[in-house]
Amino acid sequence: MENPTNKTPLLVIGLLLILALGGWAVWAVLRPKKEEEPTVTTKKETAASTPVVTGRNNVSSQNTGLTKEQIAFLFGHNNSSFNSGNTGNENQPKQKEPLYIKGTRAQALITAKAEHLQSKVAVMDIIRAKYDIGRELIKFNSDTQKAIDQLFDKVSGVDVHSDPAKRYLTFPIYGKHESQGPALRSDLQKLLDRGWEGLNLSNKRDPTMPWWLPSVQLNLLLGTTVSTTISADNIWWYWGQRSELDFFKDFNGHQVDDRWLVKVNDNGKAAYPAGNLYTFVQRWVEAIDQLNKVTEWEAIRTLTAPTSKGGDGWLFTYLDPETGTDYSKNYDPQDSRTNDALDLILT
Repeated sequence: MENPTNKTPLLVIGLLLILALGGWAVWAVLRPKKEEEPTVTTKKETAASTPVVTGRNNVSSQNTGLTKEQIAFLFGHNNSSFNSGNTGNENQPKQKEPLYIKGTRAQALITAKAEHLQSKVAVMDIIRAKYDIGRELIKFNSDTQKAIDQLFDKVSGVDVHSDPAKRYLTFPIYGKHESQGPALRSDLQKLLDRGWEGLNLSNKRDPTMPWWLPSVQLNLLLGTTVSTTISADNIWWYWGQRSELDFFKDFNGHQVDDRWLVKVNDNGKAAYPAGNLYTFVQRWVEAIDQLNKVTEWEAIRTLTAPTSKGGDGWLFTYLDPETGTDYSKNYDPQDSRTNDALDLILT
């Protein structure tokens, strides 16, 4: 008769295995967190605090916006010193000699005034309407313009329908001192710095994806609001979204079969780059630069206008005291296209 099997060793091994697994589970829960985890949290918090760029208000002649009385109230010399000097609380200047426009004191006043003007949304609406800021963004050919309007229509606050002739005044164009300006300008400049050759749908596309603008949440390559961009292989197999590929074709004038969009020439460069997209971003940046320039003009006008007309009463000279060069044309707006009905200094 056989001896019964001794199960004690198996029980001991099983018990040790259970204890080991239990100990590992406790360690996994209670172990110190990796150093990288706080970094991820910080990034999320930073991203959440960055304002998403939106569209703007149209206060052109078709939609007058502020009345003259409201403008006068905003710019009145005694209205919380809104239009007053460097800090907003300076007394009327007492000058023996005019300040040289390029001098340290004058430049400090101009910069402070420009910052102050760009801190007021209603004021910037007037300035943009007065100088038709963004008008060059509606001067593309019909297919490209249709794509641009579709793109901007995805931005909250942009209105391409109510006033088509002035729709550009609702496009996201912000000055360097406005809260939404720096992030947008940075995104656009990155694309320009990367160049146009990497803007394509082939496998030679720019790996840094400069066409994705986080600040405004736009994918300029496909006309979407997500950063994901379809792969060249999926385009080759006709797996692309019809609306996205049609957007790319219309925007850049490439009316070809989908597979041609991923073609690479013998020189190793994409056969169908997004050239119109690059030109569009150039004009967008030029509009931002123009807005900053005319804001400086208006800062000078408000600083030098008489206090009786809402100005600060400073005296500037455009003549270089050392060379005698006259710089007035660089600062005085001589643009016949300006809408004088929308003016900051009431005459």
